[in-house]
Amino acid sequence: SFGLKKIAYVDVCMIAFGFVLRVLAGGFATKTPISGYMVACTALLALFLGFGKRAHELAWAEQSGLTTSTRAALAGYRLDVLRIAMMLLAATTCAAFLVYTLDPHTIEYFGTNKLVYSAPFVALGILRFLALALWWPKDESPTEAMLRDPWFLLDLAAATATMIYVIYG
Repeated sequence: SFGLKKIAYVDVCMIAFGFVLRVLAGGFATKTPISGYMVACTALLALFLGFGKRAHELAWAEQSGLTTSTRAALAGYRLDVLRIAMMLLAATTCAAFLVYTLDPHTIEYFGTNKLVYSAPFVALGILRFLALALWWPKDESPTEAMLRDPWFLLDLAAATATMIYVIYG
């Protein structure tokens, strides 16, 4: 992986692959079946967040006038391409989560067809990450900014409360 982490786009794909492996290993270890939709959601979200971090680094460098980067692979990225990729990944991730909540296996596993009510909160969280990564970059990673962002934290609390209510309520 040492050589691959220096290649633009491949570096983030390797990170996403690692997250997918963790989900699969967790399912295997707990004897929990992992659906294709869960794998898709994991991969898409990891790609979205990884490209978001790269886009943020480029946007911050552009905004602050910096010319040096901290990652070798960053030189191979273009901000306009990352913005398009992130928009597509945002839409695809939301769609994959929506389909996951409506999948008969998910409904059977959780014992409810109302998990879909959490989808708007997932979409809002993804939009908030887009805003923090692309439109309002600061001198910190968007994931760190997200964990201090009151709007994101409110959305996370609402999503969690909705999921708990739908599953256990």
